[in-house]
Formats: sequence, C-alpha cells, structure tokens
Amino acid sequence: MAFIRFVLVLAAVITHTLALSDDLQKMLAFTQDWFPKDPSWTAQTKVCSWYGVECDSNGRVTGFNHNSKGCNGTLNISSLPSGMQRLDLSVNQFTGTPDLSSLPSGMQQLYLYGNKFCGATDTNLPCAHFVTLPVNTTCNPLNSTTSVVNFPPCG
Repeated sequence: MAFIRFVLVLAAVITHTLALSDDLQKMLAFTQDWFPKDPSWTAQTKVCSWYGVECDSNGRVTGFNHNSKGCNGTLNISSLPSGMQRLDLSVNQFTGTPDLSSLPSGMQQLYLYGNKFCGATDTNLPCAHFVTLPVNTTCNPLNSTTSVVNFPPCG
C-alpha cells in the first residue's frame, strides 16, 4: 500500500514539474522574436520570476503584463501557456496580424492597443470577459483608437 501511495505522489510531482516546464517553454516561444528582451527571460530562470509574469499558487502562468516597453516583434499567440488569463501588451511596437483564435480558453483580459498590427483581427473570441483591441485594422500606428468588446462569462 505504501508503494502505491509513493507512486501516486511521484506521478503527481512529475506531472506538476512537467506543467511548470511547459509554461516556461511556452513563454520562451512566445517572446522568442521580441526585442528588446528583459534580462530575466531565460530558460535558467523560473518563469514565475520573469519580469511581468503573474503565476497562481501552483506556479502556473496566469498573466503577463509588458505594456509600454517599446518592444517590437510579432505575437505567437498559440505559444501562450494554457492557464493564461490576462495579457497586456498595449503601447508597444508589435507588428503582424495576431491569430486571436488560438488564445487560451480561459483568457479573461486582453490588451493589444497601441501597436502596429496589420490586417483584420477576429473579434469572435470565446470566453474572454474583457478585450481591448484596435479598431483600425490597417497598418497605421494604432495609438489610442480602441474597441472594448465584452463577452459573457465562460460556462
């Protein structure tokens, strides 16, 4: 009986460790082509110690705030950790067309205004409670022109 408990505890520890490692790998992929990068964003640093990262009591990434940092690059939304609920990348220099359809299902707050995105963004976002997106979908700098979209709570 003690051996079975040991195996169950070991499996839980391994699963938890893999989930934490997965969040680190996803955040490294998400910020891969950004410039400038914060010096804390390395594979050798615990992801919950990264500047701007918010984690829950289990050490899983739930939020990321990197607004007004003059950062440029593109957004690989599909690389976000699955537990991400809040993302604020407003007022930077990000470009491209972010694929918002691949947002984590638990996303509640998303701030992307004040960047240099091009193309159309999908505003049919499931489960997001509060989203601030640019209204202007051309390649012009998107300063303070924003649209606030409210969605029903996820059920």
